[in-house]
Amino acid sequence: MTHTNALLNTFFSTVAAYVEFFIGLLISIILARQLGSENYGTYGYYMWLITLLIFVVNGGVSLTAIKLIAESRVVDDAPDLLSIYRYLAIKQVKSLLIVCALLWIAYLFFGQLNTDKNIIYYLFISFIFRTLYMFNVAILKGCDDFKGIALIITPTSFINISLVMLLTFYGKTNLNNFIMVYCVSSTIYFILSCYFLYFKLINRKISSLNDSFKAKISEQVRKSNWTSIFTFIVMRQSEIFFLNLYSTKSNVAYFNIAFTLAFAVSTLVPGVYSNILLPLIARENKNSNTHAKTKLKQSMRYMGYLNTLLLFPILYFSDEIVFILYGKDFESVALPFQFVVLCTCLNKMVDCVNAYLLSNNKQSLQLNITIASSLVTIILDNFLIKYYGLSGALLAFSLSTLFTAFVYLCYLLYSLKLSLDWRMYFRTFFAGALAFSLIYPFNKLNHDLLSLFVLSFSYVLFYLILLFFMKALTKQEINGLKSNIRAFLKT
Repeated sequence: MTHTNALLNTFFSTVAAYVEFFIGLLISIILARQLGSENYGTYGYYMWLITLLIFVVNGGVSLTAIKLIAESRVVDDAPDLLSIYRYLAIKQVKSLLIVCALLWIAYLFFGQLNTDKNIIYYLFISFIFRTLYMFNVAILKGCDDFKGIALIITPTSFINISLVMLLTFYGKTNLNNFIMVYCVSSTIYFILSCYFLYFKLINRKISSLNDSFKAKISEQVRKSNWTSIFTFIVMRQSEIFFLNLYSTKSNVAYFNIAFTLAFAVSTLVPGVYSNILLPLIARENKNSNTHAKTKLKQSMRYMGYLNTLLLFPILYFSDEIVFILYGKDFESVALPFQFVVLCTCLNKMVDCVNAYLLSNNKQSLQLNITIASSLVTIILDNFLIKYYGLSGALLAFSLSTLFTAFVYLCYLLYSLKLSLDWRMYFRTFFAGALAFSLIYPFNKLNHDLLSLFVLSFSYVLFYLILLFFMKALTKQEINGLKSNIRAFLKT
């Protein structure tokens, strides 16, 4: 990937991430304010169930699709795109049909007890279309078509927020209507993804895959699928399930809002790079495993720079951020927000290692680590949330995240023999701490939206200047930054 292509992919990935998460955050704010903590907790639990089901059906297929298609673009004797797509699409549809049949049977026996029938139908349709949409997007990611992904996400997000605002304007703000809007947006996502995928597949010749390659795909899908499910348990709010089981709907809402805010923040900056990390490392790994390790080391350093950029202002202004966005009724979200921000930023570092393992066909190792982390998470969740509610959920989420990060760190140091430049990490963290100390004396100002923006901008400016003065950036990174700037000016 050239500097220009990498920069353009990062640009379109950034556009898609910013649009989706800013609008998603705005929708979350509207829904929370309109529904209240109890109903919003119910809504959040439904969304958690949908996401879990998508991971069950789609996780392994999507990860395998990204990896295989990215590799096929740099390997001469690799199967063609249409052949890989057709084989994976058949596996995807089969899995979807099986899960849908099981869900329908479960609904016939249990679903009619205390849930509105329309809500069940909306959620069922949303699950089908979101799953197929995520598969189509995985194909586009493997093809490096981040522009197409941005053109799918942007109009659909604006349609979504427009429908939510119309419901609010006309006073139709109930749980049923908001889930109906979610169903409509899921359908639009799917239709647009099919449109852009069509132009990637049209006029391509199809060939049959040999049995050994099919066996390789099936093995990768199986391992990646279990890995993605267990990763969801560890890193994607398994606490929501136990809070719904042992605690109140309000606590479900508080934790869900904290996770939404933290995930949006961590995705908008560190996640922009991680979105293109897997296809990038997959291609590097095919050229040279040593080069892929170098890319992994660089990626972790970049994540360190970006995480430090976020942590200090977000942790300090968390109370004001929650109050401005969600209002006084949700002030209890501030502390969960701080905990979850720390954990999600740490998870972004783990994403770098996961991308390397997947590109290097280490799904078995990934699976073992995620199984161990999942068991730790479930045990902690069940005990701590049962007795300590929301505080227990925060503690369980933090401890399981630290456990996972520690295991991956041990793998980096002792198995890969990868030497991390701890001095650079220390200088980066110290630059952030020093930049924060320069804005801290102004904490007596009224923390309205304008003050938050000015102080945060000042922190970013001081932080970037200090990175250069403290030599926290390597010469290679500085030269790469200059090359990216020149490439951006030419595009």
